[in-house]
Amino acid sequence: MCLGFYENHINDERIITHGGDTDTFHSLLVILPERQAGYFVSYNSPPGGNSARNDLLMAFVDHFYPAPKAATPEIGGAPPIIC
Repeated sequence: MCLGFYENHINDERIITHGGDTDTFHSLLVILPERQAGYFVSYNSPPGGNSARNDLLMAFVDHFYPAPKAATPEIGGAPPIIC
């Protein structure tokens, strides 16, 4: 954390965020410095704005910068037994 900004890592992406809240709004600034991308959103809905801004962040990162697929280890010989 520095000067009110938070550094996060989602899907192996470095993401800088800063949120703001009152009783009537919820906002989020998102910056992906290495991608030269970002966005700002502000909701004026007290009951669902906080979860909506977090859901938007996850949907944005998953859509534009999906997590790298893990390499599937190769298994030699007989196929595995599944019970």
